[in-house]
Amino acid sequence: MKRILSCIFSAVVFFGLLYSVSFVSSAGNQTEDIEKTRLGSTDTYYSFDADTKTLTISGEGATPNFINSNNSQPWYLWRSSGSIQHVVVEEGITSLGNYFFYYVSAEDFKLPSSLNSLGTYSMSGVNSLKTFSLPNHLSVIGDYALYYSVNLESVAIPSSVTKIGISAFENCFALNSVSFENLNASMTIGRRAFFACSGLKSITIPKRAELSSYSLGFYDASRGSVYRDFVMNVYRDSPAYTYAVKNIVDYNIINEMEIKEGQSIECAYYDDSVSMDMVFVFIPDVSGNYIFYSSGKVDVDCVLTDGGNNELASHADNSLDDLNFTVEYCLDAGKTYYYTVKSIMSTGDFHVTLYPRDIKSIDFDIDITISCNDNTDGVFDVMPLIEGREITVIYKTGYIDKINFTDNMKYFNKTVRYTDNQENVKWLCGVHTGTISIGECSKSFAITINHFYTSVKIPPSLENDGYTEYTCSYCGDSYKADFVKRTGVLVSGRVVLMESPDGSHPHNFPIVNAVVSVDGVDMDETDINGEFEFYVSSHSSQVYISSEFAVDRTFEFAYDDNLEMELGDISFFHYDYNQDGYVNAKDFALLRSIYGKYSKEYYDDYITVDYNQDGIIDYEDFKYAENFFTYGKIAESIYD
Repeated sequence: MKRILSCIFSAVVFFGLLYSVSFVSSAGNQTEDIEKTRLGSTDTYYSFDADTKTLTISGEGATPNFINSNNSQPWYLWRSSGSIQHVVVEEGITSLGNYFFYYVSAEDFKLPSSLNSLGTYSMSGVNSLKTFSLPNHLSVIGDYALYYSVNLESVAIPSSVTKIGISAFENCFALNSVSFENLNASMTIGRRAFFACSGLKSITIPKRAELSSYSLGFYDASRGSVYRDFVMNVYRDSPAYTYAVKNIVDYNIINEMEIKEGQSIECAYYDDSVSMDMVFVFIPDVSGNYIFYSSGKVDVDCVLTDGGNNELASHADNSLDDLNFTVEYCLDAGKTYYYTVKSIMSTGDFHVTLYPRDIKSIDFDIDITISCNDNTDGVFDVMPLIEGREITVIYKTGYIDKINFTDNMKYFNKTVRYTDNQENVKWLCGVHTGTISIGECSKSFAITINHFYTSVKIPPSLENDGYTEYTCSYCGDSYKADFVKRTGVLVSGRVVLMESPDGSHPHNFPIVNAVVSVDGVDMDETDINGEFEFYVSSHSSQVYISSEFAVDRTFEFAYDDNLEMELGDISFFHYDYNQDGYVNAKDFALLRSIYGKYSKEYYDDYITVDYNQDGIIDYEDFKYAENFFTYGKIAESIYD
């Protein structure tokens, strides 16, 4: 009953398609150019050149999905009229949507390497094609993708393809050749994917391909669904073999497979195939040393031969203690080599792997940061931080492999290791070096150990800023931050001799022992240079400066944003010996009258200016004091 319903469904589809062909063939030609036009809301576009009859698809990403309608597919009315002879899909397009080129009759289709999927019915009914080249990075051939492409004669499936959808090539009546680039590829072949391809008499199915119900076959009106004059070439240890046996399909067991650099092929020997040799064919692109490895549960003999059947190397392993084998040889580019494996009456699973022998370098992107608190007795465990990180292995032949790091892992005949110098040097905070090596090749990377700081707050004082001091609990490194301004104001200045009633002091003779006070409290005395400096609370209001035999000066307290008050040079007149508010002849006379009456020590107590500029303030300065006496009353404005 199911077969009858299937026949009815197929007939309905067939006549429906015939009607569609009849309908579109009556549409008009496209004779004018179409400028670049956006497709839906995507970043993809189409344009048409009427002179060359070329339809071009450009942009980035996936094209939109269409339906089989003039309101959906832009070229619907002229897709099969002969207007389109060439189709170019430019790089950047990643997917062709549903019904995208449905029934577009073009002589050739150029697809980009960026394309990774063909949508449902995306190229169905493309009847002008006899051969079709699929791009190397294509992953998915969607359901009905090339359904009813009745003139398609051959197709090559790239090794990148992982899925061939339902009825993808169904009813491709002229299809007589289907080849798979990689016979070790893992893929699914959907239901009826190659069904009703009456011209397809033989097909070689990849070893790991999973087939669905009636992935292959065709209808025969008298016998129903059968496999007539059809042969499957299968590997004994493959799902395709099981499919052939289950569906009573004629099959040939094949024992030869191409193996590529860096490839690992899973194999198995069974009771009925234990006497069959397995042959792996290799054509190197680059001359160099290569190694064939095997691991598993089978005792085997293995022989490497060239195209002339000359034995180059061999390995016999019939020990139950070690079932692995290795054959190494220097191979020439472009020549064909055969690696033959024969079971020694042993069944089970095993792998055959081919790799270059000589590693040129290794590379990785590892950046490790550790807190100094993560040490155990001063030792840092780096291993958990790099375990599983990707390592790129570059061979001298140019082959590149990627592995995940595991310390002391066996990478074929080489050991993967991590090393550092912690056994000899205690790591403190800072940057250190770790090294990963594979065999003789190695690369170093930086390991940064960060400080772990504890903090202590120092409050501000009158003279000093407050701050927080941070100290590393592991290495003792410290720094200060989070500063808070001191509470005191820095008051500074210099007291000098006034040399004229106008207040000028061109020589800046310093006055020592002048007293500087704030709010009645003495804060400092001027030094040998006449300078003073002290800190005072910001709540203070006035600064007083006084000197014996001089008129005191007062300054209102005003400081800047930095809590500093720089008074600069402050001039005082000397000497008003008789304290009458004048520095005049009376003072000079008084000075002269007492000159010589008293001891040198007496005068040393009064002289505060180094009049003779000998670096000493003493009795001798009296001889020069008269040269600096002013005459008349000092103007009050000078002290304002």
